[in-house]
Amino acid sequence: MVAEYLARQAAPFEAQRDADIAAIHSVEQLQAWQKKTRLRLIELMGGLPEPTPLNARVMGKLERGDYRVEKIIYESQPRLYVTANLYLPAWKPAGTTSPAFIAPVGHWPEGKTFEDYQRLGMEMARHGYIVFVYDPVGQGERLEYLDPVTGQDRGGGSGTTSHTWIAHQCFLIGDTLTKHFVWDGMRAIDYLLTRPEVDKHRIGSMGGSGGGTLTRFISAVDERVRISIPVVSAASKGGVGGA
Repeated sequence: MVAEYLARQAAPFEAQRDADIAAIHSVEQLQAWQKKTRLRLIELMGGLPEPTPLNARVMGKLERGDYRVEKIIYESQPRLYVTANLYLPAWKPAGTTSPAFIAPVGHWPEGKTFEDYQRLGMEMARHGYIVFVYDPVGQGERLEYLDPVTGQDRGGGSGTTSHTWIAHQCFLIGDTLTKHFVWDGMRAIDYLLTRPEVDKHRIGSMGGSGGGTLTRFISAVDERVRISIPVVSAASKGGVGGA
């Protein structure tokens, strides 16, 4: 009943959106619509933080023949640390650049080390791409409700419980967790642009499940994303669906 009620409430707005899109007949109209929609989305998320120093560090390297992995930590906001793995094609000559993707992770407790994302990074690097896989809040090495006895997240599971807890706290102060998830991804792009191996004009985003949802949001907000590959998008990522 609730879902049907919400669908009826949304229907007039969806119809108006469809009409607005159908009325677009030129590049200029499309660009104006994109700009308007982008600004409205940022407004609904509560705005975006001001960029601050990334203070990125390489914490380790793994050499795997035709590719290598660098373990990265960067600060998306002051003292808000994001842990990530950077997959690089080791077979390319020094001085060459490669297209690069950020890879927001879906609802898997392993975060960036989830098997499918490791396979994605390895195979993409072997084919000449750079892939930057970073941990979401509450997953991988970014547990927000760590139990000091068990060493596990008190929220348990895939991270959705801790996402809900954090999102509710954000709501209480007029903020959204969605903004912070999106900002982590935008700062991941900032980091890629500091790397000499990256072709700065060929940046993309790809992710599955909640990572697909984040790919949609990041691609909509950040004009530097030139190709967007959301896979099996889920609507509950970090309060994205409830923001």
